[in-house]
Amino acid sequence: MNPRTAVILAAVALVLGAVGIYIGLDARSTGSDAQDSSDAVKEQLESELGSAEASAKSSEQRQADKVAGQSATLSKQISDLSAKVGSLEGQVSTLSQDASRQSGDIQTLTNQLNQLSTRVTKIEQKLP
Repeated sequence: MNPRTAVILAAVALVLGAVGIYIGLDARSTGSDAQDSSDAVKEQLESELGSAEASAKSSEQRQADKVAGQSATLSKQISDLSAKVGSLEGQVSTLSQDASRQSGDIQTLTNQLNQLSTRVTKIEQKLP
């Protein structure tokens, strides 16, 4: 049950209780005593409802502060992850360039090896 619902239920219970007290006092008392009692009950009820409302607002403010703190934390984490993604993309690009350069070096070495192999074959053919 969230704090707002609890406060509303408490307020309804207070109202019903105050009405019950008022009816009970009104039935027992006569004249000005009943009016004084109802005024006292009314003041007490207004005081309790005011404090219940303040408590609900305070609870909502704490919840809002908690959510704001979590939001700030998540925002920072997202920012950090974004920076790490950028760094990883740079590393992948560097590795890709290295792989391309190594592929070119392998192709050059393969061509040189083929040329040497051809020379060796020609020299072997010239030998008796």
